[in-house]
Amino acid sequence: IYEGLFKYFKDNNNKYDIINDKNKKNEILFICGSGGFSHAYNSMTKYIDLINNYEDIWILPSTFDCSVDIVKHFLLSIDNKKVKIFCREKKSYNDVIDIFNGDVFIDHDTAFNIDYSKWKKRGIGILNAIRLDDEKNNNIINLFQNKKINDISKGNYTEWSTLLNEISKYDEVHTNRAHISIASTLMGKKTFIYPSNYFKQEEIYKYSLSKYQNSKFINI
Repeated sequence: IYEGLFKYFKDNNNKYDIINDKNKKNEILFICGSGGFSHAYNSMTKYIDLINNYEDIWILPSTFDCSVDIVKHFLLSIDNKKVKIFCREKKSYNDVIDIFNGDVFIDHDTAFNIDYSKWKKRGIGILNAIRLDDEKNNNIINLFQNKKINDISKGNYTEWSTLLNEISKYDEVHTNRAHISIASTLMGKKTFIYPSNYFKQEEIYKYSLSKYQNSKFINI
């Protein structure tokens, strides 16, 4: 997500700073897209005061599970005159516009901005990158219980190329991680996408990946 956003800024000659100090103030606050508005991961919802301190706020393409109370409270508490929200799939978009009385848009995840051509090479074997974290789906884990699971999506945002190098080694990918499914699909791998513990994977597939012949969602 981060690398795709940084590439977009660079391609459009936009200068930016990465904020590590909560007191740092710039003209515009860009909040990088994520799946961080869900039951399992919702840390961004705690920064309402910081967000409202800016005059122009852009929440970039994200997934919002509006059935989660803390997410709903966040959407009701941010300043709808200053905040623009981008959703990365249709369910989030439709749910957010029912709650947030401000500007809401829909666009693809920023990971689509990356040029994956360097990693489009023939791989060998199968990668089963199945979530084992708080967003895991036990039914999917059971489905792969007799196969090797390698949940490779770890590390910080500076390690994105390491992740792509690992995916490129394989010919076929089975995953319920959004960014492995995006990268694998755009690298030309045979990609099979499974649900995590909420709607995110299926909805991203429907909106952004279903047009690719090498990508398929497995509805279990």
